[in-house]
Amino acid sequence: MTDGGHIDNVVAERALRILPPEEEAAVDGHAEICPPCRALLQEAQETANLLALAVLPARPPRHCKARLMDLVERDVFLEKRTPWSTRRIGSARWAIVAMLLLALVGWNIRLQREIAHERMIAEMVASDFRPSALKPQGATVDAAGRMFKGPNGTSAVLIVENLPPAPPGKIYQIWVADEQRQQPMETFQATHRLDEVVMHAAVPLTTFKWIMITLEDAGGSQVPSKTTVLLGDL
Repeated sequence: MTDGGHIDNVVAERALRILPPEEEAAVDGHAEICPPCRALLQEAQETANLLALAVLPARPPRHCKARLMDLVERDVFLEKRTPWSTRRIGSARWAIVAMLLLALVGWNIRLQREIAHERMIAEMVASDFRPSALKPQGATVDAAGRMFKGPNGTSAVLIVENLPPAPPGKIYQIWVADEQRQQPMETFQATHRLDEVVMHAAVPLTTFKWIMITLEDAGGSQVPSKTTVLLGDL
């Protein structure tokens, strides 16, 4: 703990359960009566829980495991020969190593999600040889779009080109429609020359006739505005 009695310098070690039992009890006791430290400890524990989400982790080179085991054996040997007053230095180093490992786990999870997202988009594009073309309406003369339907018929990816950024307080919204229905879909901000938006519908998209993009107030709408920027047949 710090001189002021707070636990901000040991929350990582507590979250990883590497403190001695008596220090662990002291940290937990302080967290019960100190809201800022309790929130800090909870955040550290949530970060530690990311380890349980590490699905399909990247396999490290074999020499990494050997190097890690060498460090473990050396630290165990040194800890047995070191007075307790100086062991905290080793514990702090282990906390840093553990937090780095957690950061790598988080990066791996994000990478796996990005790969899955890109794979899904590639499958949709490959499965639809006749994508729906969206043509500009009004002032968006340089914009265009193509919608590729997924194999299940209820999902699609919309690829939009050269759509200008929405004005402040506004957002773009996708709609599928026919003579009786106007179904609101995803909203998005145009941030690149080429934007990809994945869509999911409760019914097959081919049950509608048109797809369109409108300009709506931030947050989206249940009824499309009259400012249509792209329109196409399904």
